[in-house]
Amino acid sequence: MSVLSDSDILKYLERGELVAGGVGADVGSNAYQFRPGQILPAGAAQGQPIRDWTNPRPSDEFVAAPGGMFWVRTSHEVCLPSDICAFWWQTNSLSKRGIMLVNMSMVEPGYHGPLACLFVNFGASPVSIRPTTVVAQIL
Repeated sequence: MSVLSDSDILKYLERGELVAGGVGADVGSNAYQFRPGQILPAGAAQGQPIRDWTNPRPSDEFVAAPGGMFWVRTSHEVCLPSDICAFWWQTNSLSKRGIMLVNMSMVEPGYHGPLACLFVNFGASPVSIRPTTVVAQIL
């Protein structure tokens, strides 16, 4: 198994592969970073409206309460070639604040579509998530 370099990831993006509509600014450390496109509270908070950030405003915000669970659907879709798989990972910036991605996994070769991730706020304080927040990455 090998890991794609930043320059390799950029070449794939130029061909419209790996991440549909992906931008070079989101490539770094041999990974592509994703931001939230939609947020849906889970668990006890179910029934709250979906936050759709397809066309976000600078003031948009979701506050993850301590102990709260929420689903994030990525703003970009993955479009992996049939000979490449990826691993979906947590970011340190959120984990340092108590937010943990609980469904890290492998993205199958040939997968096309958005990624959905379940987060839990294990911290003692509320955490603000904005449309610009990097929520996870694929390697």
